[in-house]
Amino acid sequence: MRTLFLLSFAVALIFGLASPAQATTTAQIGIVGATQANVACPVTLQLTGIVTGPPYMPFKYWFLNAYNGYRQTSGKVTAMMPPTGVAQISGSITIGVSTDAAKESHVQLWASSPRQPTPTLSNEAAFSVVCRTSPVPRDASRQTSAAQSSAPVGSVGIGSLRGKLLAIVPPAPSGLTSTLDPKVCGDHAGFAGFICLASIPAGHLTLVWDWAPSTAYQELDGYRIYRVDGGQRTVVGTQNGTDIKIQAFAQPASGFAGQCFAVSARKGNAESELSAPFCPAGGSATQTITLSATQSRSAYIYGGDTTGLSGEISPAAHSSQGAWSFGGLRVGFLSSTSTHPLGDTFTNTAYRAGYFFDTAAVKSRSIYRASLKLHVSKSQIGLSTDTFGSCATAIGCAADPWWESQSWINGEFGGAGPGRVHGPDVALDVTKIVADWASGRASNYGFVLKGESEDMGAFRNDACLSTFANPSLEIVYY
Repeated sequence: MRTLFLLSFAVALIFGLASPAQATTTAQIGIVGATQANVACPVTLQLTGIVTGPPYMPFKYWFLNAYNGYRQTSGKVTAMMPPTGVAQISGSITIGVSTDAAKESHVQLWASSPRQPTPTLSNEAAFSVVCRTSPVPRDASRQTSAAQSSAPVGSVGIGSLRGKLLAIVPPAPSGLTSTLDPKVCGDHAGFAGFICLASIPAGHLTLVWDWAPSTAYQELDGYRIYRVDGGQRTVVGTQNGTDIKIQAFAQPASGFAGQCFAVSARKGNAESELSAPFCPAGGSATQTITLSATQSRSAYIYGGDTTGLSGEISPAAHSSQGAWSFGGLRVGFLSSTSTHPLGDTFTNTAYRAGYFFDTAAVKSRSIYRASLKLHVSKSQIGLSTDTFGSCATAIGCAADPWWESQSWINGEFGGAGPGRVHGPDVALDVTKIVADWASGRASNYGFVLKGESEDMGAFRNDACLSTFANPSLEIVYY
């Protein structure tokens, strides 16, 4: 049973558009029911608060969770400030073990914007949890998930962020193959090396694989071996323990033609993704499906101002946002400036694109590879307009059903993006995202693409803006 408690916080984040001076920032954080004793664990602590700033200003926020000597940072969430200038923030953390009274235990909200890249920090909201049955562990990172803002509950900016907290599972095994070498067999058999003494001379199919621990999983309960040919996922063997990475099968009369295998790692109720499949007699266990987008659109934000005496005499700060529907889906940015004796003027526009594909056909399947394929109709990079390079330098998970509105498209961008890719036809690797959708670890609200800059306060003359067509999603699965 999971127990819920509430933490509340507030962050005032002031982002200046034209002024070169850093604006004053303030932050507050509070907690309700901070001390919980003799409770059923895991305990889920709900987080709520606000970030304030100029309307339509993009910003990022994330959580820092520290307890039992460990510090865990959630993924950054990118959002757009609503017209009211007040964005409601929600999230949660799950504490699976008792907190150590001798060490700090707190949650802190961090937020930043293009005009204020140094994060604003809230004060630290302390908490204490004493679980009903579990002692304080040596390694808290094995017992809990980090503060999660990658799929918070509630609303941020102009759209609600809805999704599932990502479960932490063991890393998948790798390097699945077969061997007839007694030494290779013995290296993978651990204390069960005697298996090799029988399987190798008998000519059995001897599968071996590798597994590398992670911070959360240093050891395993064991492995499951699956048949995955013909679209099936049938358990045909198990091994106990971390070190026994071997499975032998007697040769059937018809041989192993058409059979393919994959392996997963397991710990408690957690099971990894399947390894890449291996087919002893050759062939492939994978299938390929190509999907068309059922929803797609672009969104833009626009801002600018006049500085100096001209700006003081006649304030010209302006901003807007909305859906873009002219001439194709755009991704990237346009920035321009002009200088005058009494003050300078600057304008900035940023575009995002969203694509939704119905991936129900690969639900509960293992994703071997997934590629988002796009055609660059045209691009403007700097002063050049005859290039077909892609300005979609980052791709992430959309945070909500953006096709139900005409507002900015919120999303989370984790890991390294593709950068600028030469077109006109580009294929972006989205394997991890589609695998999370297929397994149910994350909700599918489609992809969101963005460019290198969304800084509405930038003072420069530059551009990287692409128009895309013909979106498709190619998924190789088994």
